[in-house]
Amino acid sequence: LANTRGILLGYNLQPEAAARSFMKMKNDGVAKNVNLGYSYHANIDFRNAEKYFSQVPDEDSKSRGGHWQGYSSLFVFNGKPLEGAMKLREKRDAHGFTIGYGWDNLCLARMYLYAGQLQEARHCLDKAENFVEVHYNSSFREDQYRFMLKVLRLQLTRQSHAALEFEDRNYLLSWNWWKELPFSAYTKYSTLYTLANDLALNREREIVYYHIFHTENIITFDELWEILRHYNRDFFRKTFSDLSRSDPRPDLKRYYDYYLALQTEDAGDAEGAYDQLSAILRDPNVDAGYERLLLGRLHEHCARLAAENDWEPQRRFHLNELYRLYPQLIPFSGQTMTFRLQPVNTEGDEALARLLSDLKACNIGFDEEASSEWPVLEISRNGEQVKFVVTRGQDVQAQGFVDPARPDAGKSLAYQLFNIL
Repeated sequence: LANTRGILLGYNLQPEAAARSFMKMKNDGVAKNVNLGYSYHANIDFRNAEKYFSQVPDEDSKSRGGHWQGYSSLFVFNGKPLEGAMKLREKRDAHGFTIGYGWDNLCLARMYLYAGQLQEARHCLDKAENFVEVHYNSSFREDQYRFMLKVLRLQLTRQSHAALEFEDRNYLLSWNWWKELPFSAYTKYSTLYTLANDLALNREREIVYYHIFHTENIITFDELWEILRHYNRDFFRKTFSDLSRSDPRPDLKRYYDYYLALQTEDAGDAEGAYDQLSAILRDPNVDAGYERLLLGRLHEHCARLAAENDWEPQRRFHLNELYRLYPQLIPFSGQTMTFRLQPVNTEGDEALARLLSDLKACNIGFDEEASSEWPVLEISRNGEQVKFVVTRGQDVQAQGFVDPARPDAGKSLAYQLFNIL
């Protein structure tokens, strides 16, 4: 009875009451931990959601442990997508081709996308698409599985095209960019068409999808915007304006306001959008440790508005904050991050000189002025390897090694500067 009552309360946007109901369940097994995880997730209490998702027991085909449809989103939200992907990949490989293998690959693809591992994400989506998943012992259905697959495909298409622009600042002169353009455009618009039909035919779209973080919704706020940004702006401005006022979950307001700010940006009101985004950044209720994706997106859009309107101090501030919070987003954002490059001795070192040349061909800015506010980048020889270190004050933001003999050494280093390994 407590389980059924909790599910109904959660469905009707009362996650706190739902959690109290689930707490009354005597068995601390799969159902209790999963439902508590989603209840706290729906209330933007990601710390408690993480606690209960991590306690979901592994019972082979009955429950693969963690309930990663929700658990994976927490690794994305707190800026640790690669850490989550490594954990889930180990579990997926241990279970093999059993019930849940398809879901594991979808959740892996989600985390790989935010870690900047596009090839890994593509492989996981292909595996999920080709696996015949069995949906039982779960309220998540085949239509939700396919919907999530399409949304992640759409995100992968956008990021793959953005990667070409990051890897070559003169991408308009690049044959690879023009070669991929028709395929990217076809994939994007055909996927958007099928997603629009899926939403139109889904009678729960308003309660489950538009009420973001609903207990029955496995699409994150960021993934949902990947779709809705392409549809009727006036309709969704009214929808999210109404929800911002009417949703009984108080911490959801900043997410609806985020959508409204992006719609203001799309409408061409740069100052209005910047003010709306900045107001959310000042929200004292934001959990900086677990809402890093929201904070990162806010700084990303503020930086874009600042760049488009020549607000240089604001551009520097927001890009530096984005780099501090969620550097993996930058190569796919269209923004040009700048580093204060320290002098590099390339005399007599052809491989190192080539690496630097390839690095500077990417969409990255370099500023050698000592007074610059950008992070400091040091590149030096370390035997057969090249060592790099990025620092901001006393904090190390990124560091590692790259083999300059590799043909793609410059591009590899460019991504590693943003913790894309």
